[in-house]
Amino acid sequence: MARNCTWLGGAMTRDQYDEQPSVHYAVHGRQHVVGRFVGTLMGRFVAVFGALVLVLAAPVLSSCDTRLLATAHAAHVPATAAHIRTPAPNPTPTTGVQGDDGRDVYRGSGGVLIPARHWRGDSSGRRQAAECIDCSWRMTTACTSLQFDTGSCPASHVGCPRGLIRVRVWLKHGSGPWVLVGYACVGGAPPVTRSVVERSVHDASVAALPRLKPSYQPSSGALSGLPVVFSSGQSSDGLRQADLSVLGLEVRLDAQPRWTWSWGDGTSMSTSDPGGRYPRMAVSHTYLRTGHVRVVAAARWFAQYWVEGLGPYLVPGADLSQAAAVIVDVVPAHSVLTG
Repeated sequence: MARNCTWLGGAMTRDQYDEQPSVHYAVHGRQHVVGRFVGTLMGRFVAVFGALVLVLAAPVLSSCDTRLLATAHAAHVPATAAHIRTPAPNPTPTTGVQGDDGRDVYRGSGGVLIPARHWRGDSSGRRQAAECIDCSWRMTTACTSLQFDTGSCPASHVGCPRGLIRVRVWLKHGSGPWVLVGYACVGGAPPVTRSVVERSVHDASVAALPRLKPSYQPSSGALSGLPVVFSSGQSSDGLRQADLSVLGLEVRLDAQPRWTWSWGDGTSMSTSDPGGRYPRMAVSHTYLRTGHVRVVAAARWFAQYWVEGLGPYLVPGADLSQAAAVIVDVVPAHSVLTG
């Protein structure tokens, strides 16, 4: 198992971290650094002692799962916190995340969304993890191999709610180095990727749009040569911070519509006004010929969303659009002499 020690100095890449000659660990909240010489002696002692333990209990202590489970019990963390190390041969369908029984707790590509309540560290790291769509990412345990082997891993739960363990979050652009961007508490359900959330957000956005209900006046029939007033039955305010929470994440949606009216006589108009009832004439049309006319109203929505306080991001996928038709009966206007 690769060393996943907490670096006690400044920021470094994962490759730099793996190359450090000293062993870094924490005991009772105090930080200690053991030099190369002492670290080497400890390594030899642990190697001999560990070999003996593995011979006597190989079926039990042969995997990272067992070490993490022992650590969880030692720290009085429920066993479910260790279950996140269970390997998954394929990405989980609902999250797009793959478990790894080797170096990492979870790994994947594209943005990964971590709730603010589970993030530990600079908030900019959480935003980087969510917005780095072309990145690979990993979550590694916050314990050393030595701590796992001795069954003492206080860093596995420090600062995390009961039932969750603390992990490091790493990002890598292309073939570049792994860079540590922060820490998170994970457990139970695996983290969720941006791509999975956005598919759910698109579907939820379509369902949240107010219905398009075109109508006209006079409803008894239009008169040729006189304006007909139309309404979309919607509001120009659109949607503001609509609650679309999905997959256990808080999601808010803003959506602003624009309408296109096809009058059925070869002409059309586009507007940001939803129309309304007489005497509002912003959306109106005058027919010069009589007959039954099919008028089509189409609404196209510009939509963006926020997830766990991050954003705004454009709602991806197909356009958020609606269309509905109404039949207008245009009759001739007759003049009537009075008096």
